[in-house]
Amino acid sequence: MKRFGRVCRAISVALACVQPDNGRVAAWFGYCIDHAMDASANQPSRPVPRETDFNRLGGETAVIRLVDAFYRRMDTRADAQRIRAMHHPDLSSTKAVLVLYLCEWLGADKRYSAQRGQPQLHMRHAPFAIGTAERDAWLACMCAAFEDTGVAPTLRDELMQAFFKIADRVRNTQTGIPFQRCLTQGSVMTERLAHKEIDDTAFARLEHEGRLLNPVLKGLTNKFGRVGFRGELALRFAPKLADEARPPELTCDQVMACATVGHRHLPFLAGYLLSFEHLKDVAEVLSDTLSAGGKYFLFCDNIDLSKRYQVPYKNAMFYVLPIFESTVYNEMLELLHLEKNELKKKDSGGKLDAVADVAIKFDATFDMITYSEGLVLMGPVRNPNENRPV
Repeated sequence: MKRFGRVCRAISVALACVQPDNGRVAAWFGYCIDHAMDASANQPSRPVPRETDFNRLGGETAVIRLVDAFYRRMDTRADAQRIRAMHHPDLSSTKAVLVLYLCEWLGADKRYSAQRGQPQLHMRHAPFAIGTAERDAWLACMCAAFEDTGVAPTLRDELMQAFFKIADRVRNTQTGIPFQRCLTQGSVMTERLAHKEIDDTAFARLEHEGRLLNPVLKGLTNKFGRVGFRGELALRFAPKLADEARPPELTCDQVMACATVGHRHLPFLAGYLLSFEHLKDVAEVLSDTLSAGGKYFLFCDNIDLSKRYQVPYKNAMFYVLPIFESTVYNEMLELLHLEKNELKKKDSGGKLDAVADVAIKFDATFDMITYSEGLVLMGPVRNPNENRPV
């Protein structure tokens, strides 16, 4: 029973201390169980534990270098002046605490918890006003510190995604409005949280023109620096009568797209068109957000179900695929060989990340045709309202 109690306490501390993604929680969980069970004198030899992020980074010496680079960046970056002012002028003790925290968080021994108790980051940061600007400045300093210390890109990206989740949870204000008040305002919160990020992505013009309609998702995903959109893209607007807002005449439906903060091109977009001929409208609306290296998938209702094409247009390449009584999401899962059951527990941002990450690397080739040739090959346009119950 004593051993069981030690294991339970270790599990409780681990789960309270760890906030990044489930993979790291699982690794930390396993480490703490091993650590607790070592207390038994009769414990048989244990299997070799999985390599921790602490070891992947290079141990405590590498953590110390990272922390030094982090605060050096905070001292010199203009966008970090506000968060630097939240710290004591002498950073010696602050650096030592962060080293302890990061070592434990990355999978080393639990010296931080032993000396300072559970992290409780939200409570420790409560005296300071922390919004998206402060969050982004902190993340920018950490990202630069990874670069300065030569951390491997794969490990850097994994840790930055985890740091984003932690930094985002620490926020307690949003554009001067207490964050808890924003939580009561439903979809309005999503608009406020996403506004700054969208303004610095390829979505900015589309948002300003009112083309991002009926969003299921419009804001930050679970990947650092990525903004996602799932909804409808307005391609053609009906004439306005006085000040009356009217629905668009033409849309690209079931759109899945992502953009990266600080970049002007969309790396990925998928959507549904009733007719192939509207590919031209999509390309003209997206125009400056398209790139030669982007991956753009259009599922058209009036092309041969046995055909798949690549169509160059506006300096971009479109994958044109058939669709019939399905959804763009399901078609993308099948095209990219993604297992639907593995994505069920993810939120909208997580699902979009999973699709986008694979879609961006898509390199299959199909028959190449011109837009003009596609107009000849396409079938009649189906009436979407036929056979609907009255």
